[in-house]
Amino acid sequence: MHRTSVEIFEIKKKALKQGGESFHEQGKDIMSILGTTLTFGGSDTTSNAISRALHLISTHPEVQDKLRSEIMEAFTTYGENMLYDDLVALPFLDAVCRETLRLHPTFPLGARVARQDASVPLSTPIKGLDGREMHSIMIPKGTRVYISILNANRDPALWGPDSYEWKPERWLSPLPQAVTDARIPGIYSNLYVALKSVSSPR
Repeated sequence: MHRTSVEIFEIKKKALKQGGESFHEQGKDIMSILGTTLTFGGSDTTSNAISRALHLISTHPEVQDKLRSEIMEAFTTYGENMLYDDLVALPFLDAVCRETLRLHPTFPLGARVARQDASVPLSTPIKGLDGREMHSIMIPKGTRVYISILNANRDPALWGPDSYEWKPERWLSPLPQAVTDARIPGIYSNLYVALKSVSSPR
C-alpha cells in the first residue's frame, strides 16, 4: 500500500511540475479518480479497524484464546482453503468484529444535509429553554446535521451500563431491547430514524 501510494504521488507530482495539458489531463477518467480515492481513503478505515481489533484481542487473552479455538476448529473442518462464507459464519469472530466497530467505529462522525423540512422524533423527551417537554426536533430544509455514531454506539440508554466496555459476547445473545426496537439491522440501527430525512452533504 505504501509503495502504491508513493507511485501515485510521484506521478501526480511529475504532472504538476510539467504543467500545461499534461497536468490537466491527469486523473480525468473515472478509473484514475477511483484509484486515487480508494488508495488513500479505503486503506485507512480497513487498516485502522484491523489494528484496533488486534490491539483489543491482545489485551484480552481470554478473548484471544476463544477466538483462536474457533478459528482452529474451522480450519480442521474446512481446511486451509476455507471459503469466505464459512469464515464470516464463525459466530465469535463475527462478534469480535461487530463489537470492535461498535466501540471504535472507523467513521465516528457523519454529516448530512436535510433535503426537506423534517420533524425528527427523540428517543427520550428533553426540556426546551422555555421548560416545555420536547418529543421531537424541527430541522429546516438545508440544515447541516452532524451525527455522532461514536456516541450512539456507546450510549448506556441503548446498550446498557456496560456500553463503554469491549464485550464481544454481547453479540452472542439478544441485544438490549432499546437497540432491537430501532428496527434496522447492524451496529448503527439506532440512527435509522434520524437518517431517513437527510442526505449526504454536497
